[in-house]
Amino acid sequence: MTPRTPTTETRPGGEAGSMLPFLVVLVGTLLVCAAFVVEFGGTLHAQQRANDLAAQAARTGGQQISLSSTGTASGSQTLTVDPYAARAAAQAYLTTAGVSGTVTVADAQINVTVTDTYQSPILGSITGPRQVSGDATARLVRTLAGTEHPNQQGARP
Repeated sequence: MTPRTPTTETRPGGEAGSMLPFLVVLVGTLLVCAAFVVEFGGTLHAQQRANDLAAQAARTGGQQISLSSTGTASGSQTLTVDPYAARAAAQAYLTTAGVSGTVTVADAQINVTVTDTYQSPILGSITGPRQVSGDATARLVRTLAGTEHPNQQGARP
């Protein structure tokens, strides 16, 4: 008996090495998908942070209230937002947080809009930083036994 010599066999139809292009395309597709997840996840996080900072600044401004006399004989007082103190407190909060924004105070309502930038880790060198913004509103509300009263008159200090 003669010993059999190992030979390399090829499949019929020339399919040798056909998995390599498939794997290259598959790995490339998975890397692109992972990049999109990182990009959009980071942008979403930056957007949520901007909304959160706007809400916190609005709450800070909403704590700046003043009592003013209504001029009635009963001596009742009205709760109002001190517009200058509210704007200053909200702006100070935004400055401390390291973002820019606008604060508007009208009646018993404080509106804060925050703008920030997000530097993308993957596409940032190509597209540059992205602008994200968030906004929030806080309003002064008077409640009695869990029920909101739109009329601010008659509040006692």
